Amino acid sequence: MNLIKIKYKFFLKIFCLICVFLSVLLIFKRGIINLDMSENLYYEQNSENENLRTSGSWTFRSLYIDDSESYGNGTWDWAESQPWCKGFGNWSHPYILENITIKNCSSNIRIENSNVYFIIRNCSIYDNSKTAISFNNVSNGQIIENYLYNNVYRGIFLRDSNDNTISGNILQKNDDHGIYLQDSNDNTISGNKIQKNDNHGIYSQDSNDNTIKNNNIDNNKNIGIFLTINCISNKIKGNKVKNHDMTGIQIQDDSNKNEIIDNTVEENGNDGIWIIRSKNTIIKDNTVKNNGMNGILLSDSSENEIIENDIIKNKNWGISLDENSNENYISKNYLEGNGYGCIKDKGSNNIIEDNTCIDWLFWILVIGIPVAGLALAIIIIIKKKKAKKIRVEN
Repeated sequence: MNLIKIKYKFFLKIFCLICVFLSVLLIFKRGIINLDMSENLYYEQNSENENLRTSGSWTFRSLYIDDSESYGNGTWDWAESQPWCKGFGNWSHPYILENITIKNCSSNIRIENSNVYFIIRNCSIYDNSKTAISFNNVSNGQIIENYLYNNVYRGIFLRDSNDNTISGNILQKNDDHGIYLQDSNDNTISGNKIQKNDNHGIYSQDSNDNTIKNNNIDNNKNIGIFLTINCISNKIKGNKVKNHDMTGIQIQDDSNKNEIIDNTVEENGNDGIWIIRSKNTIIKDNTVKNNGMNGILLSDSSENEIIENDIIKNKNWGISLDENSNENYISKNYLEGNGYGCIKDKGSNNIIEDNTCIDWLFWILVIGIPVAGLALAIIIIIKKKKAKKIRVEN
């Protein structure tokens, strides 16, 4: 009987030890979760408590949401059930994807066919072989305060996507454009730092009614802000655009009715602002200085307004209009120290009035002629005195 009790106690101890070991193992394993509910998703959870969905941090290989079916794996309905997504997808409680890291991968964050309200916030996406964040047929999304660095393609790409916000992001050293809009309307791009990308800072094609404001755009390889091919009624306001190899701000190819207002455009390799084959552009209240060619150049562009700008120390002309730039209105600009002069007008029926022009010829006329006159007067006086002395001695 005693032997049976001893064996019972022995096996009970062994059972308890096994239970303790399994419990410790489960607790240890809880911090790392591998999920394969979709072929496109992998993440690690680094949160101390997986129920605190607002404070978790996650490492993904990719994140792909396609809401065309409205339910099932890879949709917002599915994402709502995941620990890395909070919110309900409406205006007051948008879905929030935050604190995500994707690095050294061949993928990105990609959202398609979505019209719910959502925010991508405080994510780091770098050293990947695709565009960092991509929208296709998306509306009501916000891309806020993310760090997008050294990706093979673009920092952010919007295609057929409307009513989205891109704000407060850092986009650096991506191999193509910092931000690229294609067939995308009514988006706001504000407060971003867009630097050292290998193509344009912001590139927009066939996109209308977008607002590009208060961004710092500098040291990108080609053009700072480039709108081309039927970009209509966009607003470019309050940006600092400097140190590009080519143009600071360029608008071309039937991109009409755009506004360029209150920007600082300086130290770019070519022209500060260049309008090509476009009309009804308003260029107002900008500071355009120290650019490698003209301050503002119009090529084959008519019916534009250039008013109340400060255009200073550009290498060629302050404002230049070529042969096919007609019926433009140029007024109340301040032009100083531009290499070739203030305004060159080779078009027809342009109205140029009430501009202030200070160039080297001005200084020659204002200062040089009086100084030369004074010097001549002194020489004449000296010669007269010498002549009097000679007559007295005789």
